[in-house]
Amino acid sequence: MAPLDIVRKMQQASFAGDWDGFRSLFRDDTYYRVGNIVQLIGARAVADWLQKMLTTEVQFTNMEARGAWQTDDVAIMEFNMYGTRLRDKKPLTYPCIDIYRFADGQFRDWRVYPITAEFIKPISGIAADPAPRKDGVNGAPVAGMSIINAFQSALAKQDWNAAKAALADNVILRIADHPEAVGPQPFLDALLNVFAHRLQPTAAEFLSVWQFQDAMVVELSVSAMRAADGKRVTYPCVETYRFTNNRLREYRIYPITADLLS
Repeated sequence: MAPLDIVRKMQQASFAGDWDGFRSLFRDDTYYRVGNIVQLIGARAVADWLQKMLTTEVQFTNMEARGAWQTDDVAIMEFNMYGTRLRDKKPLTYPCIDIYRFADGQFRDWRVYPITAEFIKPISGIAADPAPRKDGVNGAPVAGMSIINAFQSALAKQDWNAAKAALADNVILRIADHPEAVGPQPFLDALLNVFAHRLQPTAAEFLSVWQFQDAMVVELSVSAMRAADGKRVTYPCVETYRFTNNRLREYRIYPITADLLS
């Protein structure tokens, strides 16, 4: 069964309440992490936590898939999530990306990047990742990598014309749960505003890079300086890039830090 098919089978089992079927897709040593509030090991722990969360915290009404990619042993799904927060019946909407890794047809590693205060807290509820995945670069080289390198180089040099030349006319930027910025100048304004007033990245460790025909997904650990107090913070993050005509047409950032929530 292909990785994305296993993911869909798992989703169907969880929403149907088939927890025996759900657990059968996981290993005794599966690693599971959601935002910065929980990390668990093993099929039973994952099923028990999800069952409780879905019945006491959030009732999901729609998982709108924005993107889905797979390799031989990895699936990646990008969502717009819709639901109801059960404690006060308020609607809940947020962007999310999940990275699933497999071994022998079962989940061995599942990391959820949900951009909402429900699952990202100012003080992390989990210890440092005990087993960071470092899958390196996957997939055939695509032009996207050179586009991103050129764009980042232009930003570093403050060469705004060169930076905008790397962007499509209708380029979209979304940082965490902030509104989309559309167009080259709004894109740059939003990005520089975050650097100036929220977090200034100082380093990034690239853990895994997946290259597809017209898209690229990067999982990384980011170090940054908080603008408000100069404190250094480190957080996991996923970035998705989509390309058209050798230019960047969409850039979405999924950072697991409360400092970047709207």
